[in-house]
Amino acid sequence: MLETVRSRRIYGFLVLTILPTSAAIGYYLRDRKDSLVTQEATSSTALSPSVVEDRIKMLRRHEAELAKEAQDIREKLERVKGKQGEIKV
Repeated sequence: MLETVRSRRIYGFLVLTILPTSAAIGYYLRDRKDSLVTQEATSSTALSPSVVEDRIKMLRRHEAELAKEAQDIREKLERVKGKQGEIKV
């Protein structure tokens, strides 16, 4: 690919244009995203006590559901272990 002077010039031109361009685009995108994240973080609205209480209730319900699911999975696991023990004997 780089046997001729022309191919080396083309390769050099591409390297000298693509690398800085891609670095500039990456910097622009990173800077833009950082500024958007900063704006979102600073523009948070204060939550009313009722909204906070609703979220707490929702989280407690979710926690109870997860605990129930975990208990169901433990029971199923015990049943499977029992069946495997019966098969091995």
